[in-house]
Amino acid sequence: MRILVFNPAFIGDAVLTTPLANALTKLPGKPEVFLCVRPEAAPLFKNLPFKTIVFDKRCADGGVRGTIKFISKLKEMNFTAVYSPHRSVRSAIVLALAGIPLRVGFSSSAGSFLYTCLVKRDKALHEIRRNLALLPDDARHFATEDTLTYTDFEYKRELEKGLKDGAPIIGIAAGSVWETKRWETVYFAQLAKLLSDKGYRIALFGGPGDRAVNSLLTEHLKRDGVTYYDFANTIPFEKYPAALDMAALLISNDSAPVHIAESRNIPVIAIFGPTAPAFGFAPIKPKSAVCEVKGLPCRPCAIHGGRCCPKGHFRCMKELLPEAVLKTALELLK
Repeated sequence: MRILVFNPAFIGDAVLTTPLANALTKLPGKPEVFLCVRPEAAPLFKNLPFKTIVFDKRCADGGVRGTIKFISKLKEMNFTAVYSPHRSVRSAIVLALAGIPLRVGFSSSAGSFLYTCLVKRDKALHEIRRNLALLPDDARHFATEDTLTYTDFEYKRELEKGLKDGAPIIGIAAGSVWETKRWETVYFAQLAKLLSDKGYRIALFGGPGDRAVNSLLTEHLKRDGVTYYDFANTIPFEKYPAALDMAALLISNDSAPVHIAESRNIPVIAIFGPTAPAFGFAPIKPKSAVCEVKGLPCRPCAIHGGRCCPKGHFRCMKELLPEAVLKTALELLK
């Protein structure tokens, strides 16, 4: 039996799909399970109980010709079932044309009529729990809410040798695909200075898309005399989880690093602005926390955030001051 889990969405979404994929690997008969992700996410899922398939829908597998080629690939792999948290109409069409006999998706998905089995997507649940609702009954008792990411053990041992001595390391992830989901860069810098003054070590995290933000952040840190470890844009993405293992706490925007850190059991402070924890993407571990400005009538304003504040004032981020996040961080670090 060969099973596909289909979620070529943002990196954080893919991480939140790993409990679903992992539970399916434990079905009787030990099926071969594949998680379909975007190419940028694939390095996070090496050497896990399931394998990966890359759907490069924006480049190699994009357009009519690329999509047809990808559909042919799925046909050749002869999947018996697919479980799809991804709710786009293109996903529904691709999976139907691939001829996979059992196609399980959400009833709220675009193109839901193309699935053979529909499940209600409960908006009140965390995304992990929503995804697990897709499981067949005989797999539910295998399910946990623990997410999984790859560990580069050699790199981790190398880091441990160099970083084991000293004060706890606080990770900072200042980037996001969406501009309005980024807390003020100067606030991150001020927070790093406050933590550094209290004796904590600072480490920066980020991907290729965060270069501009992290360049500005490092300028502030250098000006303020804050020393830091730079894991942002300096290491391959597959080493990212092992580097996060060095942190006692990660402070991040509502973005993928939150979910990668929780897959490592690293406590997280997630900063929410235009989005809201009620959407189901807040940190789920008990030792994590959310920082947000409550009571704003304009909030939340978007599911993913946006390029600019619709109201033009950006109060959801500007009114969340570094001192408030510091207070939460110190409480978690006790």
